[in-house]
Amino acid sequence: ELKAGVHALAIEPAAPGEKTRW
Repeated sequence: ELKAGVHALAIEPAAPGEKTRW
């Protein structure tokens, strides 16, 4: 689940806050 979330953030343009979380 965690890996999938990180991968999704890497692919999809996420909010600045979401990007800095990982």
